This record gives sequence, structure tokens and C-alpha cells, in this order.
Amino acid sequence: MPDPVCCFLELLECTGAGCEIAQCRVLDQSLLQMSPGENPGFIFIRQGNQSRLSTDAIDIDACSMVLIKGCYMSVNDDAIALKGGKGPFADRNPLNGKNSQILIEGCEFGFCHAALTCGSESIHNKNILMRNCVVKDALRLLWLKMRPDTPQKYEFISLENIAGQAHSLLYIKPWTQFFDLKGREDVPLSYSENITLKNIDFECDVFFDVAITEHDKLSNFTFKYDYKNRRGYGG
Repeated sequence: MPDPVCCFLELLECTGAGCEIAQCRVLDQSLLQMSPGENPGFIFIRQGNQSRLSTDAIDIDACSMVLIKGCYMSVNDDAIALKGGKGPFADRNPLNGKNSQILIEGCEFGFCHAALTCGSESIHNKNILMRNCVVKDALRLLWLKMRPDTPQKYEFISLENIAGQAHSLLYIKPWTQFFDLKGREDVPLSYSENITLKNIDFECDVFFDVAITEHDKLSNFTFKYDYKNRRGYGG
């Protein structure tokens, strides 16, 4: 197969038999949407312009059973972003949904804001596995965006056999850029739990870059890694 150049992908509410993205290079901007009921099977998109633009490489929006395999991503935004809804009552809106059973494997990441990001427009991500990947120039490996105006739950997310470098390994902080409770009196809680980083051979400046509020609940984080701080000491 020739070396393809792939563009921006947005997966929107793809369910059922699932979908697959394999052996593509994500360096440019276009748009692919998959609506409910469609089963594209194999996605292959070619676009010649290789300039780096400010866009996510792949957005997964309320999808289940997704495989991303053997892709190269280098963008001036998040590489893979898990989305699904935003707002203080987003979990009650039937147009929103969760992402589940997502497998990312054998991929390579160049420059990006984060290799894998939950949010900021996300209500529930579950059973996410990223494995056997190389990260070469990311700002963050895993970014959990805790949006204070949206009820969120990120759970059973595992990163395994990841090698490379980034400024931060794990980044968890409130995302307040478009904060709006829309009249809701209380601030919804957000949860991140059962997060595992295993067999991580990584070089970074900050390992655990976390600053949460009383509205963010973290539990059951597991780390098994070989980590080297760029300032000369390991963890």
C-alpha cells in the first residue's frame, strides 16, 4: 500500500459493527462525519497538502467499537480527542453520548497538544486502550480536561507500551475557556477513575501535572513505568 496522506477525521455517533482507521498520515484539514447506522468499515482519505493546521487530527464523538491503527499524526492541536457533549445538563441530552471500546495501537505521534485527550466536550469515556505507540514531540501524553460546567466521567482508560517524549506525561486540570452554567445553581461533578499507565518508557519535564478543584474526583490511578525527567532524575 502506498504511503497515504490523511486529513482531519471526525467520527460522529458511529455504532453497531464499529469502524476502523488504518495506515494513514494525519497532517491536514478536511472533514469526515459518520452518522448513526453507517458502517464504513475501512476509512482511507488522501489529501496532498501537508501543512500543519490548528485542528485535531481525529475527533471521536459518541462512538463505540473504534480501531485506530498504524497512523501517524502531527497537528497543532490534539491528536486524538474523545468528545460527546458539553454543558451543565449534557448528560440528559439524548443527542449526546459516550465513547466506549476504543482501541488505538501501533500509532506514531509528532507534534500535538496531546496524543490522547478526553474533552473538553465530553461526558463519558469508558474502556479506552492505547498501546504500542511512539510519541516524539507532544506537549502531553494523556490530557484529561475537567470541564467545570459539564458532568464528566472518564473511566477504565489504559495506556500501555508507550515510548517517547513529551513535556507532560499526565495532565489533569480544569478547562474553563467557555465556562457557562446556563442557570444551573450547582457545579456538576466530574470523575476520572481506573486510569492505568503501564510499561511507559518516557522522557518528560513533568510526570504528574495535576491541579484540580473540589468538583473534580480522581481515584484508582495505577502507574507502572520507566520515566526519566529531562532535568536528570527519574521517577
